Amino acid sequence: MGKSLVQELVIKAKHCEGLEQINLIVVSNNNTRMIT
Repeated sequence: MGKSLVQELVIKAKHCEGLEQINLIVVSNNNTRMIT
């Protein structure tokens, strides 16, 4: 039970990291568009 719970948290953490990276990419793309 404990191991599966930890694995779930790890998967969620990785998923959140991925979403943050996507948001950063989107934000940087928007910034470059606004500058030009």
